[in-house]
Amino acid sequence: MACQYCEAVQKKEGIIYEDELTAAMLHRSPAMPGHILVLPREHFTIIEQVPDAVVRKLAALSNKASTALLKMLGAGGTNIVIENGIGAQQQIPHLAINVIPRIEGDGLSLQWQPKKLSDEQMGMAELQLKEHTKSVSAEPEKKEPIRLDDGKAKGEAIRKSSYLTRQLRRVP
Repeated sequence: MACQYCEAVQKKEGIIYEDELTAAMLHRSPAMPGHILVLPREHFTIIEQVPDAVVRKLAALSNKASTALLKMLGAGGTNIVIENGIGAQQQIPHLAINVIPRIEGDGLSLQWQPKKLSDEQMGMAELQLKEHTKSVSAEPEKKEPIRLDDGKAKGEAIRKSSYLTRQLRRVP
């Protein structure tokens, strides 16, 4: 069976934004009017499979979607939710970030009852997570150096460069 989200992106169904890596679309069965899904264009089931660069774009697009809901629909807030895997009740096996507009008294409940854990249970979880995250690091964004020559003769590159570049290169 084909992925519903991949098909929707390919057919541009409900798409309100797209670029080479990500897309945003209106949810077909929204929790609230204006409910937006932000997803990678490439098929990934869970966030752990997604390259960091795509995760950064998804986060930035979710932020923009939230801002649009606040400004354009007059939402009083947003919930940004990822159902990540079967244990998190993910219904469609394609990573999606739900951006849900909220207004006070809208009747939508995303509340849960906190579990009471002993100090020992909390301490054990903290130690295990600290140990596991010792080797975790966010990779810095790699930026390509700006090249003026692109394999051309040095003089030709300077002649074709921008006014600002020429001004920076001139001798005082």
